[in-house]
Amino acid sequence: MQRVAAALLAIGIVAAAAALRLPDLAERPMHTDEAVNAVILDTLRSQADYVYDPIEHHGPSLPYFALSMLRVGGVDSFAAMSETQLRLVTALFGIALVGLLFLLGPLVGSVGRLSAMSLAALSPAAVYYSRYYIHEMLLVVFSLLAIVGLWRGVQSRHPATRAAWWIASGLGLGFMHATKETCVISYAAMAVGVMAAWRGAALPGASARGDTRNGAGTPLSKRGWLLFTIVPAVLASVACFSFFGTDARGPLDSVLTFDTYLRRAGGADTLHVQPWWYYFTLLGYTKLGPFVWSEVAVFIFGVVGLFAVWRGAVRSQLLSYESLPTTVDPRFARFIAAYALTMTAVYVAIPYKTPWCILEFWLPWMVLAGLGVGSLLSPSGWGRRRPLAIVATLIFVASIAHLGRQAYLAAFPLSGSYRNPYVYAHPLGGVVQLSDYVCKLVTLDPSPVKTPVLVYSDHPWPLPWYLRSLDRVGYWDRAEGATDVLQSVGPAIIIAAESEADAIRDALPTEYAVNTYGLRPGVRLVLFVHPELRARFVKDARRP
Repeated sequence: MQRVAAALLAIGIVAAAAALRLPDLAERPMHTDEAVNAVILDTLRSQADYVYDPIEHHGPSLPYFALSMLRVGGVDSFAAMSETQLRLVTALFGIALVGLLFLLGPLVGSVGRLSAMSLAALSPAAVYYSRYYIHEMLLVVFSLLAIVGLWRGVQSRHPATRAAWWIASGLGLGFMHATKETCVISYAAMAVGVMAAWRGAALPGASARGDTRNGAGTPLSKRGWLLFTIVPAVLASVACFSFFGTDARGPLDSVLTFDTYLRRAGGADTLHVQPWWYYFTLLGYTKLGPFVWSEVAVFIFGVVGLFAVWRGAVRSQLLSYESLPTTVDPRFARFIAAYALTMTAVYVAIPYKTPWCILEFWLPWMVLAGLGVGSLLSPSGWGRRRPLAIVATLIFVASIAHLGRQAYLAAFPLSGSYRNPYVYAHPLGGVVQLSDYVCKLVTLDPSPVKTPVLVYSDHPWPLPWYLRSLDRVGYWDRAEGATDVLQSVGPAIIIAAESEADAIRDALPTEYAVNTYGLRPGVRLVLFVHPELRARFVKDARRP
């Protein structure tokens, strides 16, 4: 009966995760990174090949999965793509993250598993960036797959089952590399976690003496582990970076790229340099207008989990953890504690910080928090003190409610508002208004050759996404030579960065209608519309 109740509760948690991730995916304006990723996807779709860019872009797994989604939907052009189709990819991965945590049951116990699932389902950061067409959610899911596969394989009694789990772990490791370069931080943290778990023992190992609760089977050889984990990892990565064997340079570039990203991580890219406490402020406490944002509950319960691991480690010879429930694998508890602390230390130390990177170290903290909740509620842990268990339950329920409210606000009413702390360098609604107006002007042109749109800006994103349905769009960094272009194309629509507006005015053959739109806070675009086009728009608007 308890198993049925736990299964139903798990289904309810996954349903809650879906309810926060799937609706209204197109409501928020496209972020610059999303628009860039969409253009990369269209290149893959239209040219049927992929050339990895080791200087500027991340791995190819995101466009590969998105391309599969487009083919299922029958999308055959850039103009036919939609925000919903793109963001659905990462939203599904966000739901998969919650579902994958269910597989940790034999490692963290039933209470720990359900608690971690609840936190992941309702975390505002996890919810918000599940609705972003960027790489982070894929990287986090593949990291979790690698961890689950490794440890479930270690626990398995049957060699075939163990091999299957390790193959899954290897695929997770390979797709991590094919997703984003920061995978190396996770690799290093996993290695630290393994060393902490086994204290120098061979991987894998049978249960420690006297500890048979988790039923680990006889170990396979190191050669077997390499075969079933490392080989699938390498094959998955090479297949992705080589576009399945058609680009021999891709796998090499996937290694050479680390030079670029190491320099950025060290602060070479000053645009995203933040102080060491940036992530703690973002997750701990932020007040924006009337809204208070905090995921400190995850950290608090995670610290409880850390203390349970530490207390058991110093009171026992090796693996018998008095403060953890008997259903918890103490080796995994040691692993996840070391993994979380290592990941956090590295991300705090790196000057280059963007808010979506928190997901990579926030995941192990959610698992640690699950361990903490399990320790507080389980009769075999601290939960044997009934008053403590009751208080802990009330605090956890209140924390879940608070996280859920924040997740709703982040996903829906404040999805594009700067009163939401997870909104970062995000376009304003003005870019949508500008694009709608420009597209309307072009569609009102009755001639077969439509009005050209000229964009003069060194950073026009996400305009290429919003103007994707137009055939005649040109982009220039500067307004130099605009006079010659205008003489050759005739009446036009011009979008210019504010810094280029005066040069455009000097180049205009006649007086254009002018409007200004906000692109991002402190960044504006100036729209110039030929008077004939403006008159046509006004006439159309007056029609009954």
